[in-house]
Amino acid sequence: VRLPVTQPTCSWFGGPGRDLLFVTTCWEHFDAAQRARQPDAGRVFVARPGVTGPPATPYAGRAPAPGVPS
Repeated sequence: VRLPVTQPTCSWFGGPGRDLLFVTTCWEHFDAAQRARQPDAGRVFVARPGVTGPPATPYAGRAPAPGVPS
């Protein structure tokens, strides 16, 4: 999947059929010129790559209490 940005950060499959690929991006450490060249940096992109992702596995543990290191 080609994106119009240079810093993709995370991707995951979603949608009812797990056939949508979501990709987050960032513009951290960009100067003003880089921001101008990549105005879509920092957005979330969605694509249909022609494959599906695996089913999600729910987390079976407990979240730590607030203020408690994990």
